[in-house]
Amino acid sequence: MKIYAYKNNIIRFEEVLNSYYLQSFQIEEQNHAYVPFSEEQTAFYLQHPEATVMEVWNMKLQPSIPPEELRRRAYEKEIPRELIDSFITYTAEGKKALAKEVAEKITQIKQNIRERYPD
Repeated sequence: MKIYAYKNNIIRFEEVLNSYYLQSFQIEEQNHAYVPFSEEQTAFYLQHPEATVMEVWNMKLQPSIPPEELRRRAYEKEIPRELIDSFITYTAEGKKALAKEVAEKITQIKQNIRERYPD
């Protein structure tokens, strides 16, 4: 697995990206290029999946982040945007059964996050 910074997100790939993707080794260029993390940074990320791009890059967590903030970060990273969009679409279209199914998936993800970051 290889991990990159891109547009202030941490992106995971099974293999190293090929030359088709614009890459850089400067973290400042992550808004338009994939920036690979080193093996040490990848290990840090795997130990701290809630860490921000800069925390992983510097391999140092910001001191005492409140649980609410850790949960918010985890929600953003772990709840796929497609799930949220499909819930909104199904609700707007009156497809209650499908909306309920998606809502249950989102609820399960949020419950797992709350268990990891209790108050």
